[in-house]
Amino acid sequence: MKIEFMVRIKDLVDAHRTNDEQCIEAMTAVLEKWKSPALTNKYTREFIAQSMQDELNETLTSSVKVDVVLNQKLKAVIAAVKEQLMPVYFKDLDKPADYAVQVSNALKFLEYEGDELTDESAYIILKPFLDDYEQMRLFKNVIQKKVNIIDASGSTTFPKTFGKLNNTEVFLNMFSEIELLAEQLFIHPKREGEAFNFFGTYFTVKQDGYEEIAGEMDIVKLAESVEEMAEPLPSLIEN
Repeated sequence: MKIEFMVRIKDLVDAHRTNDEQCIEAMTAVLEKWKSPALTNKYTREFIAQSMQDELNETLTSSVKVDVVLNQKLKAVIAAVKEQLMPVYFKDLDKPADYAVQVSNALKFLEYEGDELTDESAYIILKPFLDDYEQMRLFKNVIQKKVNIIDASGSTTFPKTFGKLNNTEVFLNMFSEIELLAEQLFIHPKREGEAFNFFGTYFTVKQDGYEEIAGEMDIVKLAESVEEMAEPLPSLIEN
């Protein structure tokens, strides 16, 4: 499935980079303006220092407001793609009245199979529950105590039974990383950049630090990985 996740994230990252660059340019312009002899000869040092700081603060505040909106858009994109990819995890299941009885019976069948349980037999027993993420996790815990569900290379030996569950868990883990990065992305505290000495008082241009830039690179890479995993897995979006 084509979800265009990476490009949507990259567009927001590019918008933030543009905003950051414009903020740096605007703050630098403020410093350059007040350095001019025409102003330093006209106003007192105190007035210039206060005016300079006020304009720097106003410029930064305007830039931060844009970044807050970009951060909100980023989280909305992530939430939408997450739900699009994993309806099994998000949708409310219409469980029959005897659902608990069905679960109990399935556990009895699994117990009866014991260590002879295969992927095919487990699938037949658990087919009614494949869309129940939490219940399938419980079944998985039960089965892995009876038989080895992972081979020596780390691959599942029960792909038919736990394919959807495993895919969902992988995506959930990846989205946990993405959501953690997105929490402060674009709104990390700025670091001190270029400084201007005005009669012993230093004024600085604020700019993004390493944490912000590294976070942007990481979230784009993760979004690309999600796309690559989603494309060959149409079962994730099927009922």
